[in-house]
Amino acid sequence: MRFTISSLICLLAATDGIPETWVDPIARLGATGVLGAVLLILICRTIPTMVKEFRETLDSICEQHDKWEAIRHDDQVRLEKLIGDLERRNG
Repeated sequence: MRFTISSLICLLAATDGIPETWVDPIARLGATGVLGAVLLILICRTIPTMVKEFRETLDSICEQHDKWEAIRHDDQVRLEKLIGDLERRNG
């Protein structure tokens, strides 16, 4: 993490590849601006990954729930059939 932050600070300070319109506000704010920019970059990379992982987890949970619901439904049908058979025998 420290290496990433240090690298980004060095890149911001040393390169001309970043437009001046981005660098000037950050430079005026000093270390706070640089850390804010680093934080923004890290957030922009982390949130899409978290969203993808959340969707995959939610899909997995939904698939498991669907399987459980199908099993529960089959059990309910068998139970109703068994109760109907018992009522016919006794009644």
